[in-house]
Amino acid sequence: MPGIHHTVSSSMHHISNRIVRISTCLCAMILFVQIATGVASGTTMNQTKIAQLRQAAARGNLDAMDKLGNAYLHGNDVVRNYRTANSWFQRAAAKGNATAMSNIGALYEHGYGVHQNYRQAMMWYCRAADKGNAAAMNHIGALYAHGQGVPRNYRMAMKWWHEAAGKGSADAMYLIGWLYEGGHGVPKNYSQAMSWLRKSAVKGNAQALDGIGDLYANGQGVRQDYRRAMVWYKKAAAKDNASAMSNIGTLYYYGRGVRREYGKALAWFHKAAAAGNSGGMDLVGLGYCKGQGAHQNYGKAMAWFHKAAAKGNVNAMVFIGTFYAEGRGVPINYGKAMLWLRKAAALDSAGAMKLIGSLYYAGKGVPQNSRRAIDWFQKAAVKGDMQAMTTLGELYVDGRGVEHDYRRALIWFRKAASAGSAEAMFCIGAFYNSGLGVRRDYSKAIAWFRRGAAKGSAVAMYNIGRLYYHGQGVPQSYPKAMRWYRKAAAAGYAPAITCIGQMYFYGFGVSKDISKAKIWFKKAAVAGDPRGKQALGELKELVPAATQK
Repeated sequence: MPGIHHTVSSSMHHISNRIVRISTCLCAMILFVQIATGVASGTTMNQTKIAQLRQAAARGNLDAMDKLGNAYLHGNDVVRNYRTANSWFQRAAAKGNATAMSNIGALYEHGYGVHQNYRQAMMWYCRAADKGNAAAMNHIGALYAHGQGVPRNYRMAMKWWHEAAGKGSADAMYLIGWLYEGGHGVPKNYSQAMSWLRKSAVKGNAQALDGIGDLYANGQGVRQDYRRAMVWYKKAAAKDNASAMSNIGTLYYYGRGVRREYGKALAWFHKAAAAGNSGGMDLVGLGYCKGQGAHQNYGKAMAWFHKAAAKGNVNAMVFIGTFYAEGRGVPINYGKAMLWLRKAAALDSAGAMKLIGSLYYAGKGVPQNSRRAIDWFQKAAVKGDMQAMTTLGELYVDGRGVEHDYRRALIWFRKAASAGSAEAMFCIGAFYNSGLGVRRDYSKAIAWFRRGAAKGSAVAMYNIGRLYYHGQGVPQSYPKAMRWYRKAAAAGYAPAITCIGQMYFYGFGVSKDISKAKIWFKKAAVAGDPRGKQALGELKELVPAATQK
């Protein structure tokens, strides 16, 4: 953009630093281990106990039949066999055992030992629910929430979870809280979410403890309080909740409510990963990628990303694609990069879509195709990726792959700015500064630059300094110009470093000091600003060495 220094948006994938629940709240709830069968996954029974259960089952004991079904379901002291588990559940169900009916429904829902069939699952769950089985009611609600075997209907999910909650189900209370938190089928209401999560937490539900931590971390329905969030996350982690472990690591990673400690963050991410949490695995990989909490090791990072990706972690897939595209720890392979990014894009990753667009635009791994690149950028932008929005704006500014159009560029920059993009805020300011697609207005320019600067944009800080230097949109002030140049320089913007040198050279806003000017020109040259290098050369020619001392 003429007259304004700007940076091109990077296509590198970034991790959101917002605390989010990593657990999949519905799927985690409907695992067999949470069905009230009396035998939890991982519990072992000796062979004598198995023999006693067989004898009791032979005498028609329904509880024994159900426990044998669970033993075969989980492989506890017998070879895991889903069909045999189903056989024992069927025997108990035929005699009216509601828990066995619910377990048969779970077998059909997941396709264990039978062909996956959501309608059959729903039928068995309904039979169990008719007998008052709360776990079955939770499953029915989950099927409605997922739209599996029935049209998705959050109101029906709420109805069934309320019924289960009335029977004292902590899982149902947690899930009702989840509906209120996300505004699924009901108006979003964080106070109601907190109320239901607390009811569930009182009964010891680890996911509810984790969820309360999330509300405090995000300031939803309560004043944001990272220390309280940590307290709740630790309660959940004490109950082996992997999501909470990962969230504790995140608080240490960003130093929220605690002193920033990458080592502790990585230790908690490792705990989450050991518990099978794909988000934890992904974050361990990030630690090795950035060398935070451990020595930087792209090979180890890639190994962890692969572990996370094997569990369906989309973020990890994007990192793997990025590593192949940039040759981090592996030889550059655009074909493999595209393969992994397409996998992530198929799972709705806006970041992957944006990177696929970058590969098409650069013609890496695929024939160069600006039209396809723009299509992918637009897909990412529609899903809320502010960097893709900003990139589209830049393409319209430069007329790359699309017709040169400042008005369309401004539309995309405004969308990106609304999403929080500091770069887009700067670009809108640049439009008003130069009169691109809008009437030139220095007051609006500096207002947008200030918004970008508040979000850390060094180039926006620099341009605020320029406006004060020239007195455009603000009263002319060299001291204020210098103040903003220093902020931009501290943020690493090289042209600002050169400007500081010029201010000392001419004595604008500061006492004239050739020695200090030389120091700043040297810094600018080292930082890569050609104007700083040029100024340093001219200074040596204009001012004798003795004078510079």
